[in-house]
Amino acid sequence: MKNTKLTKFLALALVAVMATAAFAGCGGNEDVPADSGTQQSGADTSSQNADERYTADTEGAVDLSEYTIIRPASADSDTIKAGTAFRTYLNEYCGISIKIDRDSTADSGEKEILIGLTNRKESADAAETLRSRDWSVSVTDNKIVLLAGSQSSIVHATNWIISNCLQRNNNFAKLGEGTTYKHEYGVTELKMGDKAITDITVSYLPKDNVGFVDAGLILADNILHATGVSTSCGAYVADGEKFRILVGSALQGTEYLPSGLKIGSMQYAICKSGNNMVILANDEMGAELGVQAVTDALLEAEGVFDLATLCKNEAVTYKYINNSLKVTDGADYRIMTFNVLRYELNKTARYNNALNSILFYSPDVIGFQEYCHEY
Repeated sequence: MKNTKLTKFLALALVAVMATAAFAGCGGNEDVPADSGTQQSGADTSSQNADERYTADTEGAVDLSEYTIIRPASADSDTIKAGTAFRTYLNEYCGISIKIDRDSTADSGEKEILIGLTNRKESADAAETLRSRDWSVSVTDNKIVLLAGSQSSIVHATNWIISNCLQRNNNFAKLGEGTTYKHEYGVTELKMGDKAITDITVSYLPKDNVGFVDAGLILADNILHATGVSTSCGAYVADGEKFRILVGSALQGTEYLPSGLKIGSMQYAICKSGNNMVILANDEMGAELGVQAVTDALLEAEGVFDLATLCKNEAVTYKYINNSLKVTDGADYRIMTFNVLRYELNKTARYNNALNSILFYSPDVIGFQEYCHEY
């Protein structure tokens, strides 16, 4: 089964949900008072045998139960959430109970997990070699340093440790002294024409259904994953102060199309609208394919990338099966869940839509919800 460069970014909180039976979220219970990288050295974490338990005698192993998570006193919400979710994951997956503290109130202990730009020297040293959108994990003097130029990317650093260094029900992590992992994005600068882009708002049209909104959320996640550029989501405002990418239906977004351009059945278009970009499609599947086209281009890009080069101002036709969304990188199976409540099969149009949806996504496993024999 083929993989694709379409990689939906999973927040660490979601990773914790999938890995544990119970996860209460990443917003509370904080013990606080009042991809591919360019460098990797030290402990070899590239391949781990699940049957080989890390112990105190394992080269590069550290006992995380002896550590405290330290974050800046003025940490932003991304850093706070990443640190709290990371601690929750350590507790639920590894069985480790550690606390979180602020750098302003905690004495500089011997063993600390520094998340974000703390007041510790080790954080400052790591920051000197970090570009604005890169992130890194390094270990020096019993300090595990997680840092990101854009704090919205700090979750990538915690996810890297989760993916490469931990074992279930084990307080030892293979993350020893001298380990360094630095992620540098291929896209060093993003622009639209001659305008540099430092943040993007991915937008939706209020009257569009949830499928178009979901496609926009996927794009926002992938922009962050591919470029490190901060993204947010909101209702569309033409030519607003922030650079916006509109993901929506051709029916609701006709006014944002170039004059004379029409999008027919099973078509999508990527266009320029004023200073912004629009991805419009006849249906939700077309929107996802337009999003995938943008994502693939960003993941393959090197250096300065101009989003205007993607704005062809023409309708692209797709077909079921031939243009199916491919399996996400690293995945082995595509699993689909389908709610068929009141899906009377004698209604030909809905029946055909259901079949086409299954053909389009081409799942290996499909589960039906709300099904009963009378349907």
